[in-house]
Amino acid sequence: MQTSRLAALWLLPLHAAGVAVLPFTSLPFWGLVACLLACAGSLVWYWSRHVSRRQAPLRTFIWKQGRDCEVVDDDGAAVAGTLAPRAFVMPWLVILYYRQGARHHSLFILPDMLPAGTFRRLRVRLKTELGQAQPADRSCRRTA
Repeated sequence: MQTSRLAALWLLPLHAAGVAVLPFTSLPFWGLVACLLACAGSLVWYWSRHVSRRQAPLRTFIWKQGRDCEVVDDDGAAVAGTLAPRAFVMPWLVILYYRQGARHHSLFILPDMLPAGTFRRLRVRLKTELGQAQPADRSCRRTA
């Protein structure tokens, strides 16, 4: 997967907005400093994992048959996993949930991280194979 410019465009303003509201709170000085450090730490952590990908936990995510998947890390080691029966699928964002052993992980994929056709096929496959395309339960609907 490629690095994402969209991730950078989202991370910077969201963290800046978090810092911008701090002066309008009634927190004591030490609370403001703690929140500022938390925002800075969050930006550095997410930036290194999702934008610069220096600390990216995986290099390749391979979805095999059914819900079986394989994650290849930066060292080239392949680890088997299982996709969760749900995923967040939107035209501008896909979030995959998977399990490796007892650990649960999530992977977000933005449209600029994959070729356009691959991103579209991923969304279609998630909707069809994981049942994401089924309509919402309407059993609570009132009938007149």
